[in-house]
Amino acid sequence: IKDANWQISVITTSPAGPAGLNLNLATAEDKELCNTVLIKSGDADATDKFAKAVNAGISGNGNEQGIRQAVVGLRCTEKPWLRPLSTLAVLIVSDEDNCSLDGKDCGTLPWAKEGYLTNFVENTLSRTIGKNAGFYGLVGPNKTLCPTAGNAATQYLRLFNYKNTSAVSNYGNICD
Repeated sequence: IKDANWQISVITTSPAGPAGLNLNLATAEDKELCNTVLIKSGDADATDKFAKAVNAGISGNGNEQGIRQAVVGLRCTEKPWLRPLSTLAVLIVSDEDNCSLDGKDCGTLPWAKEGYLTNFVENTLSRTIGKNAGFYGLVGPNKTLCPTAGNAATQYLRLFNYKNTSAVSNYGNICD
């Protein structure tokens, strides 16, 4: 990608909101804070910015919400980074499934399932998954392969495989 004109937005799996906002309610949707780090191919310190951004630590919300946070990052108006007609790649790095166990810890909230992200990309962003958009990951595919993962990444695997017609897997094991 050395000569490409790329942009990367990095966001954690922990949602954040303004003081007093209960993030566990459907009414919090579209009110979350966009705590992203924007890195561009022309940034002189791009490598350092990326290294710092992806070293988020382990002190965030235990109920990781990667699906929700991907949408928050994509619709971010404070730091817009998604360009018209660009190819979109969403990379999720997590040792836990979205909302812990196949969405269980988010109940019936909109972001409890992978459809929240696929619908946003297809309908709101008008992207064609498999053509100019795709989902990728480094996750714990199952407890045997990644015993440090809280739960297998069942939901994330469905997301990564959504409309993936390639014979090549588009995810890896975070425990490798």
